[in-house]
Amino acid sequence: MDAFTCSDNGCTRGLHVAEYGTGSGCSGGLTSQLVGSDGEVTSFDIEYYPTRWPTSSIHHERGLENIRCHTTDGTEGLRERTP
Repeated sequence: MDAFTCSDNGCTRGLHVAEYGTGSGCSGGLTSQLVGSDGEVTSFDIEYYPTRWPTSSIHHERGLENIRCHTTDGTEGLRERTP
């Protein structure tokens, strides 16, 4: 879900959002601002590069602490966060 879809569909503060396809990191950054410090964005990309740089460094530079980018196939989920 990108930030525009998220805002159109009632994405509000406190939500936990999964983003499939990190890309440039723009939509993940916007979504993290929409969900606020009480929410969280977990972004998945099958490629290593988008999840490390520039997205992770850009998010860090902008003080976005509620977004995490992971290199994985989103269909497998995130093993370290699986119950």
